[in-house]
Amino acid sequence: MSLRTIFYQAELSFWSVMIPLMTESPTLKGIIRGAYLLAKTTFNASWLLASLAWSVLGLVLGLSLGLLIGWIA
Repeated sequence: MSLRTIFYQAELSFWSVMIPLMTESPTLKGIIRGAYLLAKTTFNASWLLASLAWSVLGLVLGLSLGLLIGWIA
């Protein structure tokens, strides 16, 4: 199994969990809506968006590593 296949499977697993959470969870909907409104109204929105991007990258990396370790073990 190639590394590319592993990352594709990890991404599919991530989105198969996140999409239902984003559509069904009122709490997550509120967080997403609040982050969007904050980014839209904040003077320094580029800093906020960069912070959000790094946070999402950390989440994806953590989930990917967790799935990878679980898959290997």
